[in-house]
Amino acid sequence: ISDIAKSSVVDAIALPKLFKLDMLLDMSAVVHLKENDYANLYRLLEIFVRDDLKVYKQFYAENRSFVDGLGFSNDSLMDKMRLLTFATLGNQSNELGYQAIQTALDVPDEEVEEWVIRAISSGLIVAKMNQVTRTVHVHRSTSRSFSADQWQPLGERIRLWTTNVEELLSVLRSSKTSAY
Repeated sequence: ISDIAKSSVVDAIALPKLFKLDMLLDMSAVVHLKENDYANLYRLLEIFVRDDLKVYKQFYAENRSFVDGLGFSNDSLMDKMRLLTFATLGNQSNELGYQAIQTALDVPDEEVEEWVIRAISSGLIVAKMNQVTRTVHVHRSTSRSFSADQWQPLGERIRLWTTNVEELLSVLRSSKTSAY
């Protein structure tokens, strides 16, 4: 079973267009990887679910032979982590400056717009660039994982939306009544 779990995790991380990996963390066979020779693989999976490019680069520097030994291309993993890091940025703020993107993705200034386009093309974010102000307005960003911590703000947003709709309906009803 651990070989199948290992293979599943390696394949999932290696797939360039698979970004939702959090479900693997809950699988008992994958959790067991922590308890044997593949604890580093489980940690790598955690990085792809929760962390950013900086954490990945540190992990790779400390575990290069392990990562390379699994057959991964570091360049491909860096690209995937840049996209995942971008998605996290989009969840943290709906207005991102080019400088913040450049720093988080560790890319030259002239590559920022390319990464914005890649993040949009990957479906991780819905955004618009403003080249004049050098900002990106994020309309939607994919959450890399969805935990209990994220249910509370979502519930608050739904309650606020419900309240706003109820108030709007009340105004419409009263204006309809006064119109007759």
